[in-house]
Amino acid sequence: MIELINLSKVYGKSNTEVKALNEVNLEINEGEMIAIMGPSGSGKSTLLNILGGLDSPTSGEYLLKNRNVQNMKQKELSKVRNRTFGFVVQSFALIDHYSVFNNVMIPLDYTKLKKADKKEKIRLCLDKVGILDKSKNYPYELSGGQCQRVAIARALVNTPDVILADEPTGNLDKNNGEQIIEIFKELNKAKTTIIIITHDDEVASKCNRVIRLEDGRII
Repeated sequence: MIELINLSKVYGKSNTEVKALNEVNLEINEGEMIAIMGPSGSGKSTLLNILGGLDSPTSGEYLLKNRNVQNMKQKELSKVRNRTFGFVVQSFALIDHYSVFNNVMIPLDYTKLKKADKKEKIRLCLDKVGILDKSKNYPYELSGGQCQRVAIARALVNTPDVILADEPTGNLDKNNGEQIIEIFKELNKAKTTIIIITHDDEVASKCNRVIRLEDGRII
């Protein structure tokens, strides 16, 4: 499904050059649940951003379903990003003055679905993460665990093939963190590919495979 071939990412020039990723080779199959681990500055977030089409490599190839992502025009890449990937981040990235329902609606603003169909998809996603009863609430009225459930529902609403999660349990207590990972495991059982950046060995132990990065390389 995903293949990276000698992929590198360099920031800066000459004396200030930083090689965030250094000739990374990686294959990710459909339906895997993968943890990406490594110390701060090892290239984890850069890798996740490139996988999600939010950043581009300096060299090498990124093949998504056998298509070279670098050859896609911006409009096509935006469509692929919106339809193929769902993003979950540590800070939740919710809009405080939007209700839970309207936060989950955001990815659907770029689709041509009828209003009734959008509403039904949102209800299904909120129900899937166990927070349908909070649809009219606002993020500031929710706990951290509830906010992360909203973020997962938003990531799911376009039925993506891949969920990219950057430290999704980092701001949560142990109990809420375990509940979020259980949601990911259930999604993975339904064949959604899950890629999680984590510092937590316990989170990593729930994944099928662990990829360790150090100084921009897979070790």
